[in-house]
Amino acid sequence: MKGIKWSLTLLGAGVPLALLGLALNWEWLMLVGGGAVLTVVVGWPVLLLMGLASECLDSAVQSEREKLRLQREQQQRLLRY
Repeated sequence: MKGIKWSLTLLGAGVPLALLGLALNWEWLMLVGGGAVLTVVVGWPVLLLMGLASECLDSAVQSEREKLRLQREQQQRLLRY
């Protein structure tokens, strides 16, 4: 989901910047907007995979934290007895 958000953000920012640069005849602004759009057009698989990898890492970290919490609880129970 994060990859889709990044793609939509880059498109949402890139298209208006490119059009504004075209209207004002500022080449650097056209290049910035076009670069953002080109990043999505060419790199959308990478953006989606990065978003997927980020979500997988988040869930892995969360499961490890849960394991550590359970281990601590077990240790505390053993120390009580």
